[in-house]
Amino acid sequence: MKLSPEIVRNLYSSLYCCYPFSKWDLPLPEEIDFQITYDPDVMGTYLYDTGDDFEHTITISSARCGHLMTVITTLSHEMVHMSFYRRKGDKWAQHGKEFRKRCHMVGLELGFDPLEL
Repeated sequence: MKLSPEIVRNLYSSLYCCYPFSKWDLPLPEEIDFQITYDPDVMGTYLYDTGDDFEHTITISSARCGHLMTVITTLSHEMVHMSFYRRKGDKWAQHGKEFRKRCHMVGLELGFDPLEL
C-alpha cells in the first residue's frame, strides 16, 4: 500500500466520527500534521505541541504499515494517545491502565484486537 498524508488524514476523519473517538473531543483533521516515514523501528508516533505550525503530529511508518488494517490499527493507537493531550504533563505519551482501557473500548467497538492497539 502506498501511503500518503492525505490517505491517513481521510482515515483519521473516518475514525474521528466513530465511537468512542467521537466522544473524546479530538482535534479536527485540519489541526493535525500527518506525516509518512520509512522507519522500520516504529509503527507510528503521536507528538503533542512540538512548537511547529501544528499542535499535533501523527506519523505512520510505511516500512511497518504496509496493509490497510495495520495502518488503521496504528492510527487508532495514536488517536488513543491523542485523546490524553489535554491532560497535564506527558500523560498523552504513556501506556498505562487508562490508555489500555481506552484501547479496549476502541477494540470492542470497532472489532479490533485490543492487544494489537
